Amino acid sequence: MKKLIVTICILFSLIIIAIINTNAMNATFPTYSHNDDKVASDFYESLNIKIITQEPTIYDYVSELAVRDDGGFAVLTYKTPDPKIYVYSSEGKFEYGFETTCRCSFEIEFDGNNLLLVDYSTMEIISVDSNGNFIESACIDADANLYDKSLEINSNEYSRNGYVYTLDSDGWISDIFIFKEKVIKTDTDGNETVLYDCSDNNTGLGLFEVGNSEEAPGGFYVIAVPLVIIGTGVIALITFLQIRKYVRKIKKREMTDE
Repeated sequence: MKKLIVTICILFSLIIIAIINTNAMNATFPTYSHNDDKVASDFYESLNIKIITQEPTIYDYVSELAVRDDGGFAVLTYKTPDPKIYVYSSEGKFEYGFETTCRCSFEIEFDGNNLLLVDYSTMEIISVDSNGNFIESACIDADANLYDKSLEINSNEYSRNGYVYTLDSDGWISDIFIFKEKVIKTDTDGNETVLYDCSDNNTGLGLFEVGNSEEAPGGFYVIAVPLVIIGTGVIALITFLQIRKYVRKIKKREMTDE
């Protein structure tokens, strides 16, 4: 009888541990635990996380926003090849940041005070604390709708404690290229407070000074790509007009010969 009770207690404990491990990570998408530590460690190591302790003097364009339950927020900057994550309080006071050298595409969200880094290419999520230490990992369920616009991670709009946090921009160019310039907190009366703003860092079209221009060529690519597209379109139009003109000349000559 004593052995039976001990066996039951052990089984019960294992079940509880399994449940805790399965639901430990509170992510937007349904997840499940796995035992492939190498996949998790490869993603974590590829990030090569370095801690940022000083508030940036030049702000970068933002591609992703995540908001904690207490209103603190994190921004993933639009900067290649070294994206950065900056974390602020609900009042916009800098807390800490991460610099990464990862060339993969990932998104961010909060799980309590820990940051979740979501890699869609491997369906992997890892959790890190404020010191950049690896906490745990999980896989996104294969049936999850990664592009569900009703999810906060895809909508860039978060409601917390009576406030709405949104990503916004001042110009149509920023809207076209997805990146945003501002994080705005709006109360129930519609009063807005700008918590993060990189628009004052830039000149002209606001594309040349993305972060520290000596470190990253991000601004160059942002302005170069549309110029290449426009230039290609102009060349194609000119070529089309010249061909049409040449065809008309040939037809006119044929009519004259007849």
